[in-house]
Amino acid sequence: MAEKKKQTIQVHGVGFIACYKGKEIAFSRSFKDLANTAKVKTLLGDKDLVIKHNVPENIVAIY
Repeated sequence: MAEKKKQTIQVHGVGFIACYKGKEIAFSRSFKDLANTAKVKTLLGDKDLVIKHNVPENIVAIY
């Protein structure tokens, strides 16, 4: 039987994570800083770019 590879997940605090084709490419505490990173700037508008707002379960986010 072939061994399954374990998927590693990076744990971040509250912030924004940019993912491209399922792979995390950038993290920042603010959306403005994330959008200004070179990697994210070049991919803005690409349908495979996903930006997630990361809020751990024990934290309440108020907008």
